Amino acid sequence: MSQKSEKLGIMLEGGVIPVIRARSADEALKVVEAIRKGGINTIEITMTVPGAIGVMERLAKEAGDEILLGAGSVLDPETARASILAGAEFIVGPCLSPQLVRLCKRYSKIVIPRVNLARRVRA
Repeated sequence: MSQKSEKLGIMLEGGVIPVIRARSADEALKVVEAIRKGGINTIEITMTVPGAIGVMERLAKEAGDEILLGAGSVLDPETARASILAGAEFIVGPCLSPQLVRLCKRYSKIVIPRVNLARRVRA
C-alpha cells in the first residue's frame, strides 16, 4: 500500500476532519490542541488563518507522524507547494483546478477539490 493510500485510509477511518478557521495563529493552535485532546488527529488548517503556513510548520514539527495535516482553501499551486513543504499531506481547494491536481500528484499528496457548482470547475 502506498503512503498516499495509507493516509487516505486514515482520513476515511477517522470519519471527521475538523476544518480550522481562526482569527490568529495562536487561536488556531489552541483549537488544534483541544481537538487532539479529544482524540482527533486529522486536521485541516485553512489558508484564511493568519500565518497558516507557520501554523502547519509548527504542528508538523511538534507532532510529527502523530498528526495528519491538511491545508484548506488553497487557491493556487504556489500555496499548495508552500503548504506541502510546511507538512501538509492533503490539499483542499474550493474548486477543481487542474494545476492544483498536477502539483499534488507531483508531490504524491492527496488533493480534494470541493466542487458543488458547475461554475467552480476551472479549465
